[in-house]
Amino acid sequence: MLVVGLGNPGSEFAGTRHNVGAEVVGLLADRHGGALRKSRELALVAEVRIGGERVALAFPQTYMNESGQAVGRLARRHGIDDPARVVVVHDELDLPVGDLRVKAGGGLAGHNGLKSITAYLRTQDYLRVRIGVGRPPGRQSGADHVLRRPGRAEATELAIVVQEAADAVEAILADGVDAAMGRFNDRSCPTPSTFVMAGSARPAPSDDWGAAAGPSRPAGRRAGSHRCDGSTACGPRRAGGGQGDRVGSHRPPDRAATGDSRRSHGHRGRVPGR
Repeated sequence: MLVVGLGNPGSEFAGTRHNVGAEVVGLLADRHGGALRKSRELALVAEVRIGGERVALAFPQTYMNESGQAVGRLARRHGIDDPARVVVVHDELDLPVGDLRVKAGGGLAGHNGLKSITAYLRTQDYLRVRIGVGRPPGRQSGADHVLRRPGRAEATELAIVVQEAADAVEAILADGVDAAMGRFNDRSCPTPSTFVMAGSARPAPSDDWGAAAGPSRPAGRRAGSHRCDGSTACGPRRAGGGQGDRVGSHRPPDRAATGDSRRSHGHRGRVPGR
């Protein structure tokens, strides 16, 4: 299995909305005893075992618009010819901040990293874990929005959903994409098995793997945490991750997919934007 977290390389892009996918693979490497290292495939790579399965975790070191170069090389190196064996974790403008969706194939929603991967793999049928970063305010372009660092409240919410996205990747590996979609895209009230007591937070991700490391989860909060007696339908998740929320549930329907474009320039004729 190949799990790719999209982002831009370099400290100037660490912590930006566009790099949430890279934060997820860094967290997965940390959880499973791996270390992301430079490879010939134009990516930082860690090979780990998750649930007994060998998994290559990768953060492409091209700019976002050229992510397909690394993904294509990694797929060849690991002998992966089935797109269902590739999971791409990425930011998504068409989802509100903190929302998460697991998806198999489908459109590209104007995301240049996905466009590049599709061009190199010659298919759109790979799996996706989509992390909502929301639409930009006012007349700000999508490219400017994703290349900026979020404010404190939004960063806290994204730190939580990064944990949840790592859980989603693990669920895909353990139970398959259909089961993962049912768990993480489900809007119904969670069952008691998904509840955890306050204070049982998962340890925050380590920062020692480099620029893609993200902010830590607030103490006492864990992906999947929820307080509910199961007797009534749960309300929608509140922005900011307040008490009573369940991470991975109560997702509103996707907004219409609309892409943002940005004129190419810079590295190899490309820009690091969306």
